[in-house]
Amino acid sequence: MASGRKFYSIERRAHRDGYHMRDVDNQFLNDELLHKRLGKEWIWDGLPTELLSAVDVDDVWKRWRVNLMSGGEERDVRVSEDAGRYLCDFIYYSSLAEVERRGEEKRVLFLHVPVEADEGSVRRGVEITVELIRAVVVSRMMREVKMGVEAEKMHVDAEFR
Repeated sequence: MASGRKFYSIERRAHRDGYHMRDVDNQFLNDELLHKRLGKEWIWDGLPTELLSAVDVDDVWKRWRVNLMSGGEERDVRVSEDAGRYLCDFIYYSSLAEVERRGEEKRVLFLHVPVEADEGSVRRGVEITVELIRAVVVSRMMREVKMGVEAEKMHVDAEFR
């Protein structure tokens, strides 16, 4: 949850370093000190300071907005470039780092939601989240179709040379 925000946002990138706020248990991450002390044994050793999702965030955002407009009421959904260097950013970086280590495509997204928890807000949140999932799936399907068409075109072009 994003305290103080009235909008939903999907995060494009996550950060490894720069966590200087205390968490919910009043603790600091102190990862930079661990990095110096552990060297190659540090959990994030060899990983970049910033990781980006492989999801086409801009395409997903456009589709998400269109999906939500069909309901008639404008919903404030955005793309964010900074998850906040707090628990959310850390969780997002950890998720992206795990698939990066495995050598897999980073098909990971993080959704920040407003803090309101009344019945209407929760109902609205469900609708917004379902439409985001729909946008992610359609975006991925369209990307795969496009890649298939381009591969087929290359195959046909090669046959006629």
